[in-house]
Amino acid sequence: MWSLLSMLTILCIQMLLVMCNPLQQVLAVDGVNFSVHVENQTQVRDTMSRRHHRVYQLYSRTSGKHVQVLGRRILARGEDGDKFARHPKEVIKRYQKVFKAYKKERKLSAAYRKVGVDRNTVATNAPICELAVVALEKYKELLFAHTPQQRLQDFAKKCLEVLMNDPNLLRDGEHQKKKGKLMPLSKKA
Repeated sequence: MWSLLSMLTILCIQMLLVMCNPLQQVLAVDGVNFSVHVENQTQVRDTMSRRHHRVYQLYSRTSGKHVQVLGRRILARGEDGDKFARHPKEVIKRYQKVFKAYKKERKLSAAYRKVGVDRNTVATNAPICELAVVALEKYKELLFAHTPQQRLQDFAKKCLEVLMNDPNLLRDGEHQKKKGKLMPLSKKA
């Protein structure tokens, strides 16, 4: 008799627990919206991880300037915030920054370090800048044919071909380097 009574008592307690369990009540409701819970949890500060800020940068081809959108703030200083150049005009701006630093520092390695650019990056894209200084009209023709889908490396190769095919342009480039209008970059073997 005791075993039957204890069995019924245990069964009643289990039924009572199942009926009163709040998790069962939440799962029994159709169409539960967890977005409130997710929103509350994302607002809680996390001390271990850093907050991610997404930066959008817009480039205007007409003005050649940049606009950065950082959340609700907008920076319209016109400076490139990206470390990668995506347009030949950005390559020229970077070349000018390195050239300006070179004039102050008098060493190319110090200029690269100051601007934060690798030597090979400047050297591989230097034909773009050299063509822009030596033969502006030919540079503009190539720039007009350039599309954003093309790689800068291909554009630099086209500029180098134009420079190599015309000995007058090569001579003018060397003359500009001696005058101090271009950086004295040499090709490594």
